[in-house]
Amino acid sequence: MKLSAFHFVPGQYVDIRATTMGKGFQGVMRRWNFSGGTASHGNSLAHRIPGSTGQHQDPGRVWPGKKMPGRMGGKWRTMPNLYVIRVDTHLNLIFVKGNVPGPDDGRTPVYITDAKKKLQSEAIRLQLKSGGQGDWVTLDASGKPLPPGKNNPQQAQVTVPNIGLGRGIVGLPFPAGSVAMAKRYAPILVAPSTRVTSPWVGGDGA
Repeated sequence: MKLSAFHFVPGQYVDIRATTMGKGFQGVMRRWNFSGGTASHGNSLAHRIPGSTGQHQDPGRVWPGKKMPGRMGGKWRTMPNLYVIRVDTHLNLIFVKGNVPGPDDGRTPVYITDAKKKLQSEAIRLQLKSGGQGDWVTLDASGKPLPPGKNNPQQAQVTVPNIGLGRGIVGLPFPAGSVAMAKRYAPILVAPSTRVTSPWVGGDGA
């Protein structure tokens, strides 16, 4: 079975892990954002030095983990909770909102997984919204969870398992989105915008 980008759906959050761009050997001002020395009269070749790194006679050594010049970048980093704004099943691309670690060279592997922290927070939120009763959550017509025992004539009879999945990932294909499954949908899937509308802009966007 050939996998497709359709496994991820627009509107969900993902964690992206990759190797950051290597910067080589850098000083403390670039590596650790030190302010550096003064630029006034009398400063002799001490504009970008780290300053004092040692202690007194006791302990008489430099503590481990001291911020000093060294190799910068080239480490594994995870960017959590990136919003998936678009999925292109034709080109097999996933568009996310946020920073993705690693160089844009097409050779560095990028690993995408469902957002772990976001799923945990969604599980707690749904559990609180449901009153902590049972394993099922009732949704209204707009998709928001309703507390148990609330009689609403406009309530939609839709129930989903309370397994910690947000509304954007309820229809996530399991175990994985295949190419055959992606052909049944549009080639480009777009998530609704999360940008906050300015109160000074009219409803028609003028």
